[in-house]
Amino acid sequence: MYHSKSIDQSKIEISKTLAPGKNKEFIDLLEETLDGGHHLNAEDTWNALLNNIYSAAITTCGKRECKNDDWFETSNTVMEPVINAKCRALIN
Repeated sequence: MYHSKSIDQSKIEISKTLAPGKNKEFIDLLEETLDGGHHLNAEDTWNALLNNIYSAAITTCGKRECKNDDWFETSNTVMEPVINAKCRALIN
């Protein structure tokens, strides 16, 4: 059965694929990890392929770092007085 990407997997920094040599490095690493697919069933073969591709991509390109701060946390100093005023207005 097909499942979407599990939550614990990090996103891949795809911008590094534009760097010279990264594509070849990825292909070489992927070729090293593939074992020819001699698994018992299609699901095991698919999972092995999925894991090998993901591992090769993370090793080659790295994990994408989140650059955006939480909007509410960033705007908290501006928003807090407004929220408090609204709460007081609703209570009264």
